[in-house]
Amino acid sequence: MTDDEQQQRALAAVGREVLAFELETIADDLHVEFNRAAKAVQNADRITEDDVQAVQHTLERADMFVDTLYDACPNAERPPRLAELMTREEGIEVTERSSRNPGE
Repeated sequence: MTDDEQQQRALAAVGREVLAFELETIADDLHVEFNRAAKAVQNADRITEDDVQAVQHTLERADMFVDTLYDACPNAERPPRLAELMTREEGIEVTERSSRNPGE
């Protein structure tokens, strides 16, 4: 094995370790944020915009890692993205409708 091959393998190993660490971290973060929201709901506490933004930010970070994992599986068939299923306006309409009628 050449020095270049050894270096590439070493860098790949570091990359795997970093990715594994990031995935574990995001899993913990998702757990924490959803537990906070669940406790607020259970205790009938007011959920603030900051609470919702924290969950959204964590989900966006997780989504970034989903893309990374799909990149590692070139033969995987990715599910369609929301933007491919509906327009932005339709998404806003659905969101507004569900906020007016939360039980439906």
